[in-house]
Amino acid sequence: MIESNFQRETRYIVVKLSKLDGGYSSGKLYPNAELAKKIEKMAGNALVDCVVVETDKPEDEPVWQMIKRRVTGQPAVTAEEELDAVLHWRNKHAIAIKERDALQLRMNAADERIDELTANPSEVERQQLMEIVEQYPRGDPLELRSRSQTSAVTLSPLKSAATAT
Repeated sequence: MIESNFQRETRYIVVKLSKLDGGYSSGKLYPNAELAKKIEKMAGNALVDCVVVETDKPEDEPVWQMIKRRVTGQPAVTAEEELDAVLHWRNKHAIAIKERDALQLRMNAADERIDELTANPSEVERQQLMEIVEQYPRGDPLELRSRSQTSAVTLSPLKSAATAT
């Protein structure tokens, strides 16, 4: 009987030589080539020839699913199931691309509108801006003034203090 309870477990330690200081790539020797040779010599018969799929790669989860099916006695994925999965994810990807493109169009339109409003304000907008500027005679937008104009609070990055005007 094949056990149906599947648990992922760590059985190997993998070191990507190109990520070590000095690196190692495509048989080209770098300073860590000596380290790699020492590890191979020390490993002896524990050295295993295998395929490694990094967890941030798209093949990671499908490989785990294949291993789970094999270990739990399920049949391998059929061509029809594989095609269904590919079509499913292709459709999801196409939808995501359409949504991204639509959002980009909206952002472009908003940016253009902002440019129009800031480059050539109408008289009403210009008057509103002037009223805002007049509220801050010292040019400090952090200065708060009461309606009675009797006191103001000035805020600085390190401390706040109340001052009378």
